[in-house]
Amino acid sequence: MEISQSQSQGQPTQPPITVFFGSQTGTADDFARMLVREGKKEGFDIKKCDLEDFDPETFVKIPVAFFIMATTGEGHPTDNSVKFTEWITSEERAPDTLKNMKFTVFGLGNSTYDQYNAQGKRVNAHLERIGAQRIYKYGEGDDDGDIEEDFNAWKADLWKELREKLTIQQAPVINEKILKTQSKLPFVLSINKEKEEIDVQNYNPQNDGKEYEFQMKQYLTSATVKITAIRELRQKTDDGSTLHVELDVGTAGISYKTAANLAVFPENSPENVEKIAKLLGLKLSDIISVEENTNLDKKNKFKYPFPTPISVQTYLTKFCDLAGAVRKKQLSELAEFCPNEDLKKKLLYLASNEGKSQFEAEISAPMKGLVDIIEEYNIKLPLENLINIASLIPPRFYTIASSSLKNPKSLHICVSLEIKPLPNGKTHMGLTSQFLQRIQQNHAQGKELPCLKVSVRDSTFHLPTVENTPVIMIGPGAGLAPFRGFVEEKAFLAEKGEKSVWGHQMLYFGCKGKNWDFIYNDELIAYHEAKIINDLYLAFSRDQEKKIYVQDLLLENREKVMSLLFEKNATLYICGSMRMGK
Repeated sequence: MEISQSQSQGQPTQPPITVFFGSQTGTADDFARMLVREGKKEGFDIKKCDLEDFDPETFVKIPVAFFIMATTGEGHPTDNSVKFTEWITSEERAPDTLKNMKFTVFGLGNSTYDQYNAQGKRVNAHLERIGAQRIYKYGEGDDDGDIEEDFNAWKADLWKELREKLTIQQAPVINEKILKTQSKLPFVLSINKEKEEIDVQNYNPQNDGKEYEFQMKQYLTSATVKITAIRELRQKTDDGSTLHVELDVGTAGISYKTAANLAVFPENSPENVEKIAKLLGLKLSDIISVEENTNLDKKNKFKYPFPTPISVQTYLTKFCDLAGAVRKKQLSELAEFCPNEDLKKKLLYLASNEGKSQFEAEISAPMKGLVDIIEEYNIKLPLENLINIASLIPPRFYTIASSSLKNPKSLHICVSLEIKPLPNGKTHMGLTSQFLQRIQQNHAQGKELPCLKVSVRDSTFHLPTVENTPVIMIGPGAGLAPFRGFVEEKAFLAEKGEKSVWGHQMLYFGCKGKNWDFIYNDELIAYHEAKIINDLYLAFSRDQEKKIYVQDLLLENREKVMSLLFEKNATLYICGSMRMGK
């Protein structure tokens, strides 16, 4: 963590601003990057800082700080902000620890969770508790709605208020040199067909001495594992698919806990990669290298967007988010490369506050990605600008569906591939769903199963700690995943005659039909017959005239459920939609 200083001859010292971010999937990182770009345009000395690099000694000296804080799990801090959170919440911090810091906080959360924006609220409260002075209002974004719209509304008056509040003692000085260079890219891209491409999937960043952007660091520090099996779990696949995927984690030296989470890094489809290359006139076989642009007047430590040399095809396949949700900020940046003035004006309108309803109808609702916008608006931009504008492909998280005791070297996930109908009559499938479905289809045609980039993350599902604890498990659809691991573990320990935390197991599972999407059906029935699952309740919503859901079965069995909960201290687990849980 570094503190930058900025001075202008004959003018008061401009206080440097540090934008800290706590991010799990990259959204908070993206928002922090937006603030830095806007701040530079407004003439402020501003930089971004990953909270993973948090250093208390340096932190207490920072004069102005923004905090863009995502909440993960049940109100927990993101992985990269744990150390920072422990520090500011410690009772050892004196009330005047941050007396010289001015701050603001924007929290990112999802209102379907009970602990909505808990981390943003936590950071906001504790910064004030230990003496930091508010310089701008606290804000929150809801990922269940339009989180970018919430962010834009929060920061609408940010620069104006910041300038006003710093006017008397420390007026921000418009640095003409910064304004002249801020439009230039922080890196220089070169093409060298003679260079040999590195193997990014097995690349060790510790060997090159470079620092990488937050999301790229997540990718590079993840493990490469071999898929050993992939199969369809549903009986009918007319309206969707659920895949069982097995990974060899033993060879990679990965350990995991039952019911933990697995981050999977997907790849773009060959069709989208070829399409974007054709649209922008890119040669997929070209080998590119990225180096720091040393001509820029900046004090921020340069972080590489990805390791090089790699091919254009590798960048477009593994890193460039071509299909994810497009942000308004990206639309305004793409507009600069639109040769048609009418289309350019439309893009800028869609990116504006006035174009909110049209953005929802034309961009959000049809779930258009970057490749769709570039095609529809005839965007012509160089590869280096695409790299600067595009987000990196984020990982997708799945709850592990196997027992670490029974399968220490083989990790299983259960993936629901839902096909969503769109207003325009088309359908949409998520990037990771497409990626895994493509692997399954290729394997069915005789192709070898590939490797995946993955990382194990902690889960909010904590296993019982008291021996013979009864458990009630509610998991419709792919929400069954962690409970498959629970049941496997109980069966494994029972077979070995070992003591177990698992007592009476009651499982509620729901789907559309017994012969439709009853996943792991043979396993569940066998475990029930073997008395591993003591009570198995199945809700097939479409198998009779009146629809039946797990809620209905819970109501029918309420006396037994209440007895387990309040007389035998059972633990209740729910995995699935938060709305269903409520």
